[in-house]
Amino acid sequence: MISIHRVLVPVDLSGTSEKALGYAAELSEKLGAKLTVLYVVAEPAAVLPDMMMPVPVATADAEELLDSGRQAVVNLIAAKNLGRLNPVIDVRLGSAAQEIVAAAKELPADLLVVGTHGRTGLTHLLLGSVAEHVVRHAPCPVMTVRK
Repeated sequence: MISIHRVLVPVDLSGTSEKALGYAAELSEKLGAKLTVLYVVAEPAAVLPDMMMPVPVATADAEELLDSGRQAVVNLIAAKNLGRLNPVIDVRLGSAAQEIVAAAKELPADLLVVGTHGRTGLTHLLLGSVAEHVVRHAPCPVMTVRK
């Protein structure tokens, strides 16, 4: 028998991830599973205009970025009326694909629900696919949700 106790859903505040959140919330509620909402803040990259003459580039403090991400998820949960599920909020700094897989391993998640933007061709080649990486490397089943 399949037993699902922990559902992990990464969000990036796009319409696609909001739809995935809806699926994850409904599944969690119907299965009596704990819902974890993950938001990954991309590490800020400092770009120097000239390597011979380094110029300090102002970047947001990591703690500020994490706090801002947490607040965005809190607002999303409130907007979707999901507070009744008492979801766990996990905010991390790093590469989205790698952090999603790491979070799924650490929970451990029984099901991962991830939105896919459905990019193809050159866009997919240049940007890669977080969903594809997650499907290939996740330690648990992955449900993909298209917009």
